[in-house]
Amino acid sequence: MRLRSLVLLVALSTPLLAAESVIRLESVQAPTPALAASNAIGAGIAAADFDRDGKLDAAVTFGTDSIAILRGKGDGTFNSATTFKTSGSRLSRIVTADMNHDGLADLIAADYTAGTVMVYRGNGNGGFTETAVAPSGKSGAWDMAIADLNHDGENDVILAEGAFLAVFLGDGHGALAPLPAVAPVASDPIQTVNVADFDRDGKLDVVLALSTSVRLMRGNGDGTFKTAQTIFSVTPPLPNVGFVSAEAGDLNRDGAPDLIAANEVNKTLSILMNRGDGTFRAPEELADTSGGLPRFAAVDLNRDTIPDLTVLTITLMTAYRGKGDGTFTTTWPAGIPISASANITFGDFDGDGRIDEALVYANGSVAVMRNITGLSKTLLNASSLNTVSGQPVQLTVSVQQDFLDTLFHSVSDKPGGSVTIREGGKTVATQQLVDGKAEIAFESSTAGDHTLTATYTGETGEWDASTSAPLVVHVSAAPPATTTTAISATPSSFPFGTASINVTATVTSTSTPSGTLRFTADSAVTDVTLASGTASLSLDTSAMSVGAHTVTAAYLGDSTHGSSTSAPLTLTVTKGTIAMTLAVTPDNGAYRISVNGNFAHATGTLTLNVDGSNVDTQPADGARQFVRELALGTHTITVSYSGDANYNASTSAPYTLTITPAPPRRRAARH
Repeated sequence: MRLRSLVLLVALSTPLLAAESVIRLESVQAPTPALAASNAIGAGIAAADFDRDGKLDAAVTFGTDSIAILRGKGDGTFNSATTFKTSGSRLSRIVTADMNHDGLADLIAADYTAGTVMVYRGNGNGGFTETAVAPSGKSGAWDMAIADLNHDGENDVILAEGAFLAVFLGDGHGALAPLPAVAPVASDPIQTVNVADFDRDGKLDVVLALSTSVRLMRGNGDGTFKTAQTIFSVTPPLPNVGFVSAEAGDLNRDGAPDLIAANEVNKTLSILMNRGDGTFRAPEELADTSGGLPRFAAVDLNRDTIPDLTVLTITLMTAYRGKGDGTFTTTWPAGIPISASANITFGDFDGDGRIDEALVYANGSVAVMRNITGLSKTLLNASSLNTVSGQPVQLTVSVQQDFLDTLFHSVSDKPGGSVTIREGGKTVATQQLVDGKAEIAFESSTAGDHTLTATYTGETGEWDASTSAPLVVHVSAAPPATTTTAISATPSSFPFGTASINVTATVTSTSTPSGTLRFTADSAVTDVTLASGTASLSLDTSAMSVGAHTVTAAYLGDSTHGSSTSAPLTLTVTKGTIAMTLAVTPDNGAYRISVNGNFAHATGTLTLNVDGSNVDTQPADGARQFVRELALGTHTITVSYSGDANYNASTSAPYTLTITPAPPRRRAARH
């Protein structure tokens, strides 16, 4: 996109400007010479990655027969220009588009004298070959636009030549076919051409700015247009030295292109809001465009998806921030002084994601104004770079404007949003900015160097994110705090053979200790990690002998807490009692008597008693089975355990067994 020569004289009822946050540009370097200028014809500039190196380049014309190519370095500067001659004689405008679907940027240039349009196919290495020269039959080619006018998927060209409008239909291979020239739109020449679907009927229309009026020609969808309708007129008419021009953009995001218009003689810049049907509300004045021969464009400079406005006069550049409702805020009331300018284009010339502005000056040189809107700088400082573990230091975060041009050093707007303090990948704290600053307390219980950074999150459409330089805070170890360790068990007295009990230790101090707690039960040691100052152990007591046993808990300490050991806890193991049950089964004319019960670790003897008489004895740690022949009748059976050091003596419940005679066998019948 380029800036246009400006538009229209209007009276203003309501100002559209109010002071708010700024859009900022800075000059990168001295302009790069491109072409020897011919001031009789306007300059043209277009930007694309012509050599496919990922860096934006520029193509420039300036009323001569040549095109200059400036290859971008990717930092907002250019290498020395290379030029090539064309078949034209006085090139007035240049645009870039892919005219043959090869994915490479081509150039389309207009010859003021011959009224021809020339297509130069890009080779992807920064070189170009002329592939088409399309005559219009007129002369005075001044402004040009590229669009698919007939819905065939190909780029077409629309060219303003004096009071005539010429259309060239693209064939998708780089050739152009001219349509019959439109009859003179008016008696005065066309200054600017804007193509958009102003009435939202799916067909592209064209808005033309003439020396005395702005007119709309509704598209037919085939590259032709209906008779021009006057949107508004300048009264009284401008003298021959004046310009009226227009630029289209959806300023209030309603889907209908609006118009920005300017009057070079009367120094007015105005907004015309589209009603959505190709008719426009009465214009409202935006700004004084003092400086002569103004140009302007609607481009989103601060990445909030709302078009902003850049106004360029011969010696001054001013930017206005769009509010999304068709109004704008003043950003640079005084503007930026520049050398005598001729035209402008937009693109990300330094690769930072912002739209920059490339100016071609009246002397034929080109320079980039880097867009540094919202570029922030985050500073991190501490009340002290040395502290003791557990003692906080005060961190101060300041987020400032980060730009080089001294014109803006007095701007007082402060970034909003939040900042986050990080140590490595760990977030320490997040806090909202107040007047661009935040104060955050930092403390650590870990001795050593702590490398901190502050990251500013940025504000959409206002400020970019930024991260401070690292700040190292040294933390010295503090004397360990005194701790007390207490131990308890549930239960603390239990019979032999109990599988386990729960032992709990609690460590108290001025702050919550962490680290390891060591349980010692008799001579068995188990380490457990503290959780919130507490550690628990499921102690295996299944083989703990009858008698007293000692358990202690020793806290081993951490970086800020000293060690401590609990008083001994006595566990009492009493004798257990084995609950015995009997099972009796026949066994080859006898009976097998099995003794069931938990005899783990049991010694001593088992005695079988039948009908009140002890009839057999076996060790308790043996098979615990007796085999006896028993007479017919009813018998009472018990088994007695003698007990040992860990178990009490006990006797099973009686088992009653009744033995009856077997039924007689039947004899087989004789035959």
